[in-house]
Amino acid sequence: MIEYRIFMLYPLVDYYNDHDLRLNMLADELNIDRKKIRHFEPSYAKIEYGGFAYQNIKMMAEKYGYNAVENTYGMKYSKTEMSKASLFEMKLPIYGKGDYTECYQTKFSDFYCEKCGVHQYIPMGDIYINKAEFRGKDIATSMKCNNEIIVSDKMKILVEESVLTGVEFYPAYHYNNKIKNDFPAWHMRVKSIMPPIDKSMPVNILEGYCLLCKGHHILPLSYVRYQLNEIKSASDFNLSVEKFGPGWYGSPKLIISKKVYDLIRDNKIKGCKFEIVVAV
Repeated sequence: MIEYRIFMLYPLVDYYNDHDLRLNMLADELNIDRKKIRHFEPSYAKIEYGGFAYQNIKMMAEKYGYNAVENTYGMKYSKTEMSKASLFEMKLPIYGKGDYTECYQTKFSDFYCEKCGVHQYIPMGDIYINKAEFRGKDIATSMKCNNEIIVSDKMKILVEESVLTGVEFYPAYHYNNKIKNDFPAWHMRVKSIMPPIDKSMPVNILEGYCLLCKGHHILPLSYVRYQLNEIKSASDFNLSVEKFGPGWYGSPKLIISKKVYDLIRDNKIKGCKFEIVVAV
């Protein structure tokens, strides 16, 4: 297992056109591949956790005019590690062009917490989507971050025949009922909630924990981990109790069992990515 940390590189002053030169010098001094540093707005660096570059990037970035802020992480696993794992974080592909389901006919209750200012959007009834944007997919989520997981008839049947736990299925409708060659699509609602993450998991706390709405929004700085004795009763599909990301953009992580992972792989369901969830 190789763990990376992603650092955002914010320029301390405006260097106009010499970003490439400065980033080249930074990569050389950190002794890393220049391809590990990308110049966007802002730039970012992918650094292997714990090594020389990780320990020195903040100091050296400042030397070349950047403020290096640890933002998130990345993982690389061997096939053996993946085959031995029992829990995974499942990252879903996104369908659509950025439209949210409330752009169509889906009705949401918008709970606004007066204490922490966070919005929580909860579907009040049927889900309406643009099926044309979902066509050809077996599982995907919309840009809206409130557990809007849409699956095909094939995926629904696979889950039901495998007797996987933690989910319910409800029809997902085309938003104006006018679509050629209509096909079944389903809103997969995950019912099972994981316990809180283990305290050893490094995070950036954003809104923190709100005693009023029970919401807490964080940015993960490492892989997901739980106490072993707290996850023995986990379902096949689960959502984290935490929301990861700022404000209403925050969404729970989808945590799945080895059964789900094998089902996705064996049936060649495309677009999903996986990270190992560690029990400590």
